[in-house]
Amino acid sequence: LDWMGRALSELVGAAATGTPRRWVIPYSTLRTWGRALGPRPAAAPGISGERSQALLAGANRLVQGEYSIASGKLWVAAVVEDAASGKTVEWAEAAGAGPEDVLGAAAALAAGLGMTGQPPATANPEALRYYAEGLEAPERAAALDSLERATAADPGFGRAWLAAIAIAGAEDRAAGRQLAERARAFRDRMGPVEQARLNLELA
Repeated sequence: LDWMGRALSELVGAAATGTPRRWVIPYSTLRTWGRALGPRPAAAPGISGERSQALLAGANRLVQGEYSIASGKLWVAAVVEDAASGKTVEWAEAAGAGPEDVLGAAAALAAGLGMTGQPPATANPEALRYYAEGLEAPERAAALDSLERATAADPGFGRAWLAAIAIAGAEDRAAGRQLAERARAFRDRMGPVEQARLNLELA
């Protein structure tokens, strides 16, 4: 189950992006703050692994969720909290069609929260799982290996390419550029936001 927390977070965040009056702090920004605070995986028990980072980055709303498998389904629930007062301002719950239906559960949860922005960057469950595992990997090599598997499963998965470019380029700009050039071949299969971000990497 460990990968599901990150996958759900990414999917709901994508749905929130583009929704009127909502702006999502990118995971890359949270990772930057996380280097100072120390790593804490999304699957860690207790409060969200990115709560402190989000507050430092200026978030005024926090989405906290939980998930479980029961009766053969993946169940998810989330609350939207006002960062200043700590009060819950929205909440929703939903279920997927099966025990690993992360895509379906996230879509239903996002709809329940009124988040109807970007569609999922991939409809491939295998690619989504490798992507989530790559984001959570504690070491660079393991992260890049998982993200490579994600883009192999779905070459048009822009978010996976961009994550790999960022991780590789953080220590080796040439390696990041090389990945960006590889991703260029699949640019037309990516969403508009991912295309724009890749264009910046290629500029």
